[in-house]
Amino acid sequence: MGLFSRRILYRMLTENRQFISADKVRHQVNQLNGGGIVERLTTEWEVAVLNSFSKFGHVQFEPELAGGVAIDFLFTRGKHILLIEISTVSDRGLDEMNPVSQLCDELVQRVRKSGLGLNPSKFAVHVDGNWRDLYLGGPKAHLYLPDPNEFGSVIFNERFTEFLNKIGPVQTNTSLHIPLNGDAGVTITYNPAQEFFTYSHLSYTVPFQVRSNPIYNRLHAKANQLRNAGFEGIKGIILCDAGCTMLNQQGLRGQRLGADDIIDAFLDENPSIGFVIVLSVASDDTRSLGPNHLKIAGRLYRRAVNSEVASLFDDLCQQLAGNLPRPETTPVNALSLSNEGRSFSGGGTVSATKIKMSARTAVALLAGQITTEEFTRDNKFFSDHFARMIGQGRMLTEVRIERTERDDDWIEFIFSDPDPAISPFDASR
Repeated sequence: MGLFSRRILYRMLTENRQFISADKVRHQVNQLNGGGIVERLTTEWEVAVLNSFSKFGHVQFEPELAGGVAIDFLFTRGKHILLIEISTVSDRGLDEMNPVSQLCDELVQRVRKSGLGLNPSKFAVHVDGNWRDLYLGGPKAHLYLPDPNEFGSVIFNERFTEFLNKIGPVQTNTSLHIPLNGDAGVTITYNPAQEFFTYSHLSYTVPFQVRSNPIYNRLHAKANQLRNAGFEGIKGIILCDAGCTMLNQQGLRGQRLGADDIIDAFLDENPSIGFVIVLSVASDDTRSLGPNHLKIAGRLYRRAVNSEVASLFDDLCQQLAGNLPRPETTPVNALSLSNEGRSFSGGGTVSATKIKMSARTAVALLAGQITTEEFTRDNKFFSDHFARMIGQGRMLTEVRIERTERDDDWIEFIFSDPDPAISPFDASR
């Protein structure tokens, strides 16, 4: 599942055919169907942003410009013509340099394969980093970890095997510390009272330099493209969240930078760029089930301009965010999920004689794609109510489908009063 529902993406792809050639749409479809998870998410943002802009102005996709550089689109609103690039930013590069997730995954696998019957949930990992060296303007934060290819020799070696064997018979609190930089390194702990696997480490996504971070790097690359396009009008960048922690981080004066500091500095250093609009997924903090608490939020960054242009930029940001569909999940979760749309399985409602549940789940059960046991396990509330209807002698009288723009529909089963076909005769009825 991606950031947006597949149905909504298909609608936007169809609408975008008005201003994007069939070959370009086909390329986007191929990325959505068969691209890697990062390519899929990047394409989702591109499709959605272009679709949103088309709702309140004219979009010319990949125009031919004097500089011969490929630029995403020209946007016309009234007398204003703007050249705009779309980009995404993520923590992927930082994650690859700090492979703590891979370390945790390998630890869990090795515990399961040890043959000692140990529960991975009882383990915890702590990874030290260079926190003593960090200051504003100084080096990047990083963890003391070897390359994943060296995990076996450096971390999961004979000492680790002895550590696991020591846990086996006694099942008491036990720790293993692997020094990697002086006394700092990796500590693996076993606690039999612990319920869930945990890990902790220095936050390596906190920026300490204006220029050496994912946000500035992406903006700088797009600014070069726009400068070389041979276009003299207003130029801007739409920067979309593809799982970038620092994009939504606040700076702390004298200690660390935030997204605002980085983007403001970028605009100061690149006077040819008129504005940057950041798109991210925000929650209304209601903690409602499903994605109903999520929305796309836009933040505008611009240089000092006259009031007319400032008003134009403000309107662009509001209209852009306002015309984007509601996301299904956060960018980080979208990067970790499969490409299949999200089912409503487990959700729904019941009343005295009605059951409303996931249509996809009902069809999968009838098709044998999920077993009765799996259905009962994941949808016990509905399974019990179906049994209650039969126990009360009620028959199915009507089935309704409630269509949605999400990746599942609701199916509602409506039951009769007690039916003599499967209930005792009753002289009072």
